[in-house]
This record gives sequence, structure tokens and C-alpha cells, in this order.
Amino acid sequence: MTGHIKNELGQLSYVTSGSGEKVLFAFHGFGQNKEQFIKILRPWEPYYTIYAFDLPFHGDSNWPSIGVVLKPDWFELLQNFISEKQIKKFSLLGFSMGGRFVLATLELFLSKIDLIHFIAPDGFKQNFWYKLATHNSLTRSIFKYVSYHPKALFVLIDLMDRSRLMNAGLIKFVRGELRDSEERIRVYHSWVGIRHLKFNLSEILQLIEKYEIETFLFLGSRDRVIKKEYFSSIINSRNSIKIKVVDSGHQHVMSLSVKNWHDEYEAKS
Repeated sequence: MTGHIKNELGQLSYVTSGSGEKVLFAFHGFGQNKEQFIKILRPWEPYYTIYAFDLPFHGDSNWPSIGVVLKPDWFELLQNFISEKQIKKFSLLGFSMGGRFVLATLELFLSKIDLIHFIAPDGFKQNFWYKLATHNSLTRSIFKYVSYHPKALFVLIDLMDRSRLMNAGLIKFVRGELRDSEERIRVYHSWVGIRHLKFNLSEILQLIEKYEIETFLFLGSRDRVIKKEYFSSIINSRNSIKIKVVDSGHQHVMSLSVKNWHDEYEAKS
């Protein structure tokens, strides 16, 4: 079953799957959509009622190209949805870009969250290139220009490759993702649109501890987009987050992580 939630700024599409007593909100990664995500989560349908959302600028969601996602907007959208569905408690799962929306939801709905799954999540560390591209009106204008003018973009990528300003794995990923014009424009609008969703890592960890939220963090050992080194402070610190590193790059860490989570859950049952 599909549906929509909206406010004055925009409209998000979602699909419902599963029949379990527990509720899971799932937020996909860049370039994905709710339908792809729900297929990966099929093993959890007996245990959860799953709501997989198309994030802004993705799938069937209707979000204006100039629309910036602010935390109050995100709160309003989800609060309306939670009230409509009469949801008392829910779990969160976010992959890559979806991790940033999990962090926003965590801050805004602390008392309602009982479990979190972060999978190669964005939002924990400010990527240098992301920060540079969205930092101010000048760099955003340059970012927009190269997004709409691919020759200039690939000249810039080649320059970074030759000067080794970006690692080879990430260069390969960027070239593959940005050859399609629709994907380039989606990158631009997504990056600029979510630039205000920022978080303080130490505060996030304190909130997880304070509210005793069971939290899992899955990372790919060969991930060149969201590298496990970004999370060294979490891995080396004493906190309650359960960390699992799987043998995977960025593209497959989601499916491997869900399988691992399901296998461990079945073994305990």
C-alpha cells in the first residue's frame, strides 16, 4: 500500500509492507527509492510493519527544486504521519543518505524510538567535498554550474584524479554515478537541500545512552564512500552502540547488513 504525507513545503511518498506488531521507518540511500528498499527488507515483514519512504528529490516524492529540508519541516511531516497512524513506538533504519534522516528523527522523536539501525550512514562526519560544495552561495553556484554542465564537471574530476585529491575508489564511484544527467541534478538538489541537517556526534551518543535506545552500526570494510575510518571515534570509545563491519563496498553493504541482522535475530529466537 502506498501513500503520501505532506506539508506546505513538499510531499513525501511511502509504501507499507509487513504485518508485524513492531513499526519500522526505513530511509533509503542516494539514488534509491522506497520500492527497492522494501524488497531488501522482505525478511522483516513477519516482525515489523514497515514504512519505507521516498526521501526528498527521490522516487515519487514531490519536493521543490529550491526546497531546503529543515528540522522543523521534518518534524511536522513525521508528526502528522505518526498521529494519523497512531504509532506509539517505532524503530529506525537508514542507509547512506538515509542515515542523516535517521539522525534528524532521533533528535526530534527521542521518546518514541526503541531501536536504530545505521547502515554506512551519512551525517556522522562532514565530508570535505560536501562541505565545500554547499558551504556558501558562491560554492553552491559553482556546484550548480558543474552539475548542469557535465564537461566542466568531468574536467574537474579528472583534475582531482591526477592530483590525487580524491581516492581512486571514490573517483570511480563518482564517475559512474554522475554520467547520467538526471543523477547529476539529483546530487545537486539533494546535497544542497539537506545541508542544514547537521548533528553533534557527542550529543547524539549521549541521547542514545540517556534514552537507552538499542543502536546498531553496520559498516563496509571496503566502502570508499562512507569509510569505516569516519567512525573511529565511535569504534574506539566506550558506548552502547553495537558495531559490525561486513566485507563489502558501499553498493552491497545494505543487503549484507539486513541479512546479518535477520540471521542473528532468528538465531536468538
